[in-house]
Amino acid sequence: MGFSILLGYLGVSAIGFSLGSVGAGGAILFNPLLIYFFGLTPVLASVYSMLVIGMTCFIGYWQRRYDVDYKIGLIMTSFALPSLLLTRNFILPNIPETLVFFNKNINRDLMLLKFLGIFILLAGTVMFFLNPKKIQHQEKNPIILMFFLMTMMGFLMGILGIGGGFIITPALAIIFHLSMKRAVATSLMIISINLLSGFFFGHVMLEQIRYQDLLSYLFFAIVGMTAGLFFSKIVSEKLAKKILSFVLIGTGLYTLIH
Repeated sequence: MGFSILLGYLGVSAIGFSLGSVGAGGAILFNPLLIYFFGLTPVLASVYSMLVIGMTCFIGYWQRRYDVDYKIGLIMTSFALPSLLLTRNFILPNIPETLVFFNKNINRDLMLLKFLGIFILLAGTVMFFLNPKKIQHQEKNPIILMFFLMTMMGFLMGILGIGGGFIITPALAIIFHLSMKRAVATSLMIISINLLSGFFFGHVMLEQIRYQDLLSYLFFAIVGMTAGLFFSKIVSEKLAKKILSFVLIGTGLYTLIH
């Protein structure tokens, strides 16, 4: 096993750790890790991400299932699923490998990678500055707002294979006034249902999946998730989120510059 591969597996455990401790930072970091350390294309990385992060989030959800607000969680899931499956089955497969912008040819994988980099940078910035506990929101029609938010998230899940915990968790806390403990648990349920649905019912490149690698990613992610769940009980959530925000910002900048 090469040194870069070993670092990659340690990174997978760190991503599981992030999901277990703060309920975010999973798929959005897992994709670039698969691309840079394991040599996958962005599209194939999104396929792996949907199953590995989806299963890891499901385990995290099961550990926190008594804290879940099932009514809100299932409503939000129903908003995201249609756009996710539409994107996964019809939009992504029909994006040509070479696109033309301003008379310049741009590789599809490069475009998706840079798009992911922008999104990671945005995620880190939002996580660093946003404090849901200090925001007072009095939205009269939260369901309408969440419909548009989750429809957008479904599209991003389908294109990039991300979970969106960094958006969903604070949205639950701000718009529906859930405690952070309940918001994280509900977010894990939403992400697991969406990503696993995207894997099993989306456009999956089965012929390109190496199931031995898939299982190894899942194993290391679950180990990290277990450690993260323990860590969340002894270390402040604020500190964990600040650390994750720096990791996201650094990864986003590297992805854009590289």
